[in-house]
Amino acid sequence: MKLNDPYKMPLNHFQDYVWSVYGPGEVYGNFFQNELTRQEMDAACFLISKTKDYEGDTIDREKARDLLLASRGEKTEYFG
Repeated sequence: MKLNDPYKMPLNHFQDYVWSVYGPGEVYGNFFQNELTRQEMDAACFLISKTKDYEGDTIDREKARDLLLASRGEKTEYFG
């Protein structure tokens, strides 16, 4: 990943974006029974940001969600 790549969202912005969707009390917080921690979410976002096709978009947000769900033993679209 190049520095300042205009097509890739900076990690801290991506983390804030994902938190604003799946964090406790947010629109999809119930995916995690409103118990998701910022530390869990930050780690998942970091891992997703290291993939070759990372852009910080909705697809990446869903990959982060599925990584978190898989870590809790649930089957998911991206991580079986």
